[in-house]
Amino acid sequence: MSVVLSESQRRKSTGTYYTSNAVAQFLVSAIAISPLDRVLEPCFGEGVFIDAWRRRTVGQGQLVGCDIAGDVVQNGRARYPETDLRHVDFFDVRPGSFGTFTAVVGNPPFVRYQRFQGDLREKALNCAQSAGVCLTSLSSAWVPFLIHAAQQLHVGGRMAVVAPMEITYAKYARPFLQFLGKNFGSIRIVSFNEPLFPDLSESTVLLLAKDWGRRSTGIDLIHANTLDELQAEEIWFHPARHVQLGQWENEGTRSQRFRISREAEDLYETVSRMVPTLDDLARLTIGYVTGNNTWFHLDRQAVVQRDLQDDVRLVVRRHADLGSVGLAINLDDLERWAGHGAHWLFVPREPLSPAARRYVAEGEEQGIPNAYKCRVRAPWWKVPGVASHDFMVGVLSSSGPRVIGSMIPATNSLLVGTLKTNVDVRILAAASITSLSSLSAEIVGHALGGGALKLEPSEARRWSLPVNQAPDEAALLAIDDHLRLGRHDEAVGIANDVFLKRGLGLSAHDVNILDEALLTLRRQRTKSP
Repeated sequence: MSVVLSESQRRKSTGTYYTSNAVAQFLVSAIAISPLDRVLEPCFGEGVFIDAWRRRTVGQGQLVGCDIAGDVVQNGRARYPETDLRHVDFFDVRPGSFGTFTAVVGNPPFVRYQRFQGDLREKALNCAQSAGVCLTSLSSAWVPFLIHAAQQLHVGGRMAVVAPMEITYAKYARPFLQFLGKNFGSIRIVSFNEPLFPDLSESTVLLLAKDWGRRSTGIDLIHANTLDELQAEEIWFHPARHVQLGQWENEGTRSQRFRISREAEDLYETVSRMVPTLDDLARLTIGYVTGNNTWFHLDRQAVVQRDLQDDVRLVVRRHADLGSVGLAINLDDLERWAGHGAHWLFVPREPLSPAARRYVAEGEEQGIPNAYKCRVRAPWWKVPGVASHDFMVGVLSSSGPRVIGSMIPATNSLLVGTLKTNVDVRILAAASITSLSSLSAEIVGHALGGGALKLEPSEARRWSLPVNQAPDEAALLAIDDHLRLGRHDEAVGIANDVFLKRGLGLSAHDVNILDEALLTLRRQRTKSP
């Protein structure tokens, strides 16, 4: 039986997201110096870059296009009979076999490493290897694709392409940035508040590089609200924030820190060095993984109906559960979760009780043991890593993370930690809501396409937490009360007074600078006015 994929499913499977006319025209204009340039479009798709090139050159010059899809090439040849379009897997194109090019322009396939497998992956990684770049197993297809595209340039050549925002923070992108620095005289990354692909959850940037065959010491970062604010022909002269590649590598730099004012960046740099990171204070890991959250988690009614009271444990499921919690989970929180929502985790005693055996049999009838995480453990229904820790951190939210003292386990949608020091966990939790810590989370974390802030464990370990001051009990109780009543700004105000002003000696003006920088990054991330 043949399966007909929807257009959105096909695009996702191939990493194909078609570029707007405005983006294509901007990139073509940014790299086209002469109408006689010889340009390569290594994945031409619908032909939007071909159209942009034709409008600019009025029939002069030469553009060579490649595409792996036969129907795409056939349609392209009918539409652009004078254009040299090749039906080929671009990873099979040896550098120089089509001649060399003045410029490369386009939108590479955004195929995630999970789908980037088999012969295609092997060819792609071999192409990168031949260019002297060793990529990790987590590399997505766009990285070797752009490395291979750059290899088609002649000395002095230019490249203007779309790239995912991950180029600015992902570990797997670092070898690519090193490659750019070793081979291009100038590199520019342009990011925007308004998404270039409104229907795509992937945040994207524009990558511009010129002077192939030379070297550069850093990257120029430009940030704008929209593409309309920039002039393509002047983009190489547009004011930019220059970042040394060494600084980017050594400090895990994120482009976010260069979107705030120089004054805020200098203050943040100074103050963050004065305080510990979460890694200094605690051992961090992710919560437990069930393999099938729906089956393993039950609500109170299901527990009673199945007589599983002795075979379940109360847990936190997701970051949203913590919205009305204060500095630490208390008995009122536990009572609320016990009675509402599916917060009971199936953790049966051994040997299994009759009720537990019946529930396990029910799961086997549903095929639960076939889930990967269940299939690779024995017995399949025994979830590992179910333990209480000193605190938990919600790592995916629009409001940013905060530390919360805990006494129950949490799923892998949260981070969990055990303190290395004897600091009161409530102090750590209070410090985590300060303007400094919230700004640090924006800088060390990364934004997802929908505007949520994500903290990977490696990122959370670099999170700055000013636990240099021990607030009195009254201050802790006041912060806790404000958080439980939804008065977040009031809680932050007290925390800033305790940890930033009294603890670090910052002035009210300094705190305002941090607040403005935080607001700037949050607005950019959430696309709010």
